[in-house]
Amino acid sequence: MNTARRIAIEVTLACDGACRFCAQQGLARKDVSAAAVAQAIAEAAAAGHEITLTGGEPTRRAELTQWVAMARELGAPAVGLQTHGRALADAALTTNLVDAGLTDIHLSIHGARPEVHDYHTSATGSLTATLDGLRALRQRGPEITVVASTVVTRSNFRVLAELPARLRAWGVTAWSLRWPQTTGGAEAAFDRIVPRLGLAAPFVLHAAAVARREGLAVVIAGLPSCVLGPMAELAQTTRRRSHGEVCNGCPSYDGCPGVDAHYLRRFGPGELHRVDERMAARPTGANSGRTSPALARMFVGIGRTAPPRTLTETVADSPQRARARLPVLGRPDPAEQEVRRHDTPNTAALPGLFPALFDADNDADNDVDT
Repeated sequence: MNTARRIAIEVTLACDGACRFCAQQGLARKDVSAAAVAQAIAEAAAAGHEITLTGGEPTRRAELTQWVAMARELGAPAVGLQTHGRALADAALTTNLVDAGLTDIHLSIHGARPEVHDYHTSATGSLTATLDGLRALRQRGPEITVVASTVVTRSNFRVLAELPARLRAWGVTAWSLRWPQTTGGAEAAFDRIVPRLGLAAPFVLHAAAVARREGLAVVIAGLPSCVLGPMAELAQTTRRRSHGEVCNGCPSYDGCPGVDAHYLRRFGPGELHRVDERMAARPTGANSGRTSPALARMFVGIGRTAPPRTLTETVADSPQRARARLPVLGRPDPAEQEVRRHDTPNTAALPGLFPALFDADNDADNDVDT
């Protein structure tokens, strides 16, 4: 029996990014002690587990190459890196990581076009920088496996299907579509980040189907079985979520990823339903379908997250206040114009606003004989 596991080891919470949905927003941005990291690596390697070094942004740690080499020397069969990839453009760093035995990387890519990805990272040029890092990695370690994750938001769900062909062209082997984890940045800006299931899920499923046609392995994290439907086999559960009352007695309940608790409090269970018995009998889990267990294991999740705010803080806003926080890609930030009150002009002012409509000569020219 294969008992291989992938262990995520956090090396830092520091990060040079500012992703709008960052689930770690609000945590102290500090490093983990080198001794604690070394101990965690030694324990995981001794047990024969694969390892992914995570953050924050792990490339900020000067000891990173040393830790990769240590893990491989102690017997870890694979050592990966969860990163935005920008630092990999540094030839010396990338060469050292490859020489140390790095086997795979897990990139965050949130749009096929720079304007989409860069909006989500709040950093102009970030997609170009990530791809520069990926090219440098390919030059020095063409055998390294690359997987990518995309967080599904109000701003990118309609263009998710653009990504599979690009990811394949960039040498990505597997793709994770992730519903936002509603803590940190995604909780603070819930109304501008988190889409409705009924609107976004069809686009997620379509993008997953496109990925399969492109030969790209795919998993979907954070959507319940009833929403995934025939694609429930792609579900990946990284942390237990919530269910509505309608879910009680559902044949898929035990294996269902559920719904984000904040989402359920905010919108209720109206988009959920019990699945058909025949659908529930289908195989589920990230390791079925066309995604191999080895690839599925590389998606280790987002690690430590900021503590949730209280229920009062998160759902007490009026609809008017909520709508004021609705800016998305291509719209003003903040979108105060959506709720700002504008007085209707007095009719006496209309001639000044639309003079052509009230010009006497113009009226005479446009008279029609009857």
